Amino acid sequence: MVSVVAVWLKRMLLLLGVVALLIALVNFVMVNPQMVQFQFAGSVMPEIKASSVAVIAFIVGGLAGLLVSMFSLAKLRLLNASYRRKLGRRDAEIHKLRSDTLKGLS
Repeated sequence: MVSVVAVWLKRMLLLLGVVALLIALVNFVMVNPQMVQFQFAGSVMPEIKASSVAVIAFIVGGLAGLLVSMFSLAKLRLLNASYRRKLGRRDAEIHKLRSDTLKGLS
């Protein structure tokens, strides 16, 4: 069983990591004020900060990773439930076979 201190420490480390990431992102945006202009499919986008593009790409990539991991986690949970049901059926069968064998001996 996981202790309360370990859970608290894990949450604090996660919070510290998020704060450090936010500080790094703010620093990155402040240090890189260059403006860029994109052309896509013949249309010209308005000028925006290069750092904003990088931060948006970072956020979209993180959200995509979370979405993919949620699907993987759901699949693993369904497999786990299936295996638990199979294990329960096997245990019931073993219990029945053992009790039938003992009844035959007496």
